[in-house]
Parts: sequence; structure tokens; C-alpha cells
Amino acid sequence: MNATMKKTGGRALAMILLVAAMATAIVLASGPQAKAANSHNFHIRHPGQGALIYYSTCPFDDGTIPPNISVCDDYSVWYLRETWAFGGGALGMAQQPFVAIFDHARWDVNQDRLISYEFGETPDVVGSYDKTHLSYAHFDATTVEMNDVDLQTGEATPTGETLTLGPFTWTAASSVSRFGNDGPTLDAFPPNLRDRCHTTVTHAHQKFRVAHVTGSIEGLQLDTLYTRSPSLPGEPENAPGTIFNNSFHVIDVAHGGKNCL
Repeated sequence: MNATMKKTGGRALAMILLVAAMATAIVLASGPQAKAANSHNFHIRHPGQGALIYYSTCPFDDGTIPPNISVCDDYSVWYLRETWAFGGGALGMAQQPFVAIFDHARWDVNQDRLISYEFGETPDVVGSYDKTHLSYAHFDATTVEMNDVDLQTGEATPTGETLTLGPFTWTAASSVSRFGNDGPTLDAFPPNLRDRCHTTVTHAHQKFRVAHVTGSIEGLQLDTLYTRSPSLPGEPENAPGTIFNNSFHVIDVAHGGKNCL
């Protein structure tokens, strides 16, 4: 089964991931290793390589909500290597291990409101990834320990539960697509923003291919759920996964004085 991504819910989930990452980056950038003359200034580089798939218990076509559905469970599985560099520091990407990540968001679809969010990840994973051609990615079956996230504070608490992923295999089904800030992750962020307090410059290099995916969660095969893929011209059917090699660069300069945060 295949369905397009629900426009508002899909955007909100992507924003959760991006905002969480940016919040982490800002906290780290304010530490001793990156503190500038103005402690509100920060400079971040963030490369990420790997593969992912989104899927759901709900079918959505062109943002239409089926009348008999009030709650949807959205999931994603990542095979990911990433790092952060703050204040112009070295990236050290080659030393970063790949991790397997699973997350689960539950939505009130009538109000487009997040009800709950949990995730698990592990570096104890064996896999492979074609960085040059993005033709494949794979990881063997592994287990993650789950964490529940407080939606008010963002604090993660272990649930004591474990979940078995995979094995997962992504096989490229399209040519390579290349984007800047207009790509799937930063399509809501213009490259330059300026207000009374800050100037923020965001620059992205996004390279990916959509992919066929096989895999399972606790033995449940993906073809029993509704997969959600990026919308690309000429995208083949039944290719809901993505194999990617991306890099994001953010510089924020505070210039509003003591009355600005």
C-alpha cells in the first residue's frame, strides 16, 4: 500500500526532528568550546548520511483525512551517521559510527496535534551504505531501548521496553536528486532571515535517491502499513524510502543588544 504524506502532519513531524536537533546544537554551542564574544552568536555545521523510511497506520491522499480515523501512529526508521561542528570546529565525520533509530509519533488528526512521541536508538548495529552513488543502504536486525519524550519539556525517560528492528534494506529506485534549502528538510526555512535581534543564514546541500525498502518492526512487515515518501517528479511507485548524503550550515549573529534574547 502507498499513500502520500499528510501535508500538515508530515511537516510537523519533520519540524520536530529539525527543532530538536537545533535545540541541541544551540545548547552545545553556548558551552565553552564555542562561546564567542556575544554568547548568543553561534555557528553550526551538521552533515548527515544514511537512509530512512516513514510509514503510518493511516492512509492519506492529498491531505484528506478519512472520516472514520481520529488517531494515527506515524513511524520512522533511520540508519544514520551524523555529527555537529560548532564555532568552526573540525567535523570528524569519518570517526562517527552509524546508528539505528526508531521513532513513533501519535497524532490527533482532527486537530493536527501531537499526542505522544517516543524513540529508541543504538550504535550496536552492523550495516553498509553507498556514500558515493547512494545506491543502497542496509543494516542487520538489532534491538533499541525505547524512551518516552515529555512534550512540554522535551525530556526523554527510558520506558524499560525494547523493540526489534529489521533487518532493513534500501535499494535505490531513482536518479540522484540535489537540492539546497529548497529540499525536503529545510523547505520551510529561507536561506536568510533578519529581524531586530538576529541575522540567521542557513545553507544546505541535500543529495538523495528514493528507494525500495524491505524491513520489519517486531516482526511486522512494512507492506502491512501505509508508507509515506517524498514527492518528486517522476518518482517510481512503491519506493517510499530515501538514501541521502546531506550537509547543513547555520550561522546566527545577535545584533539587538541587551533587550534581545
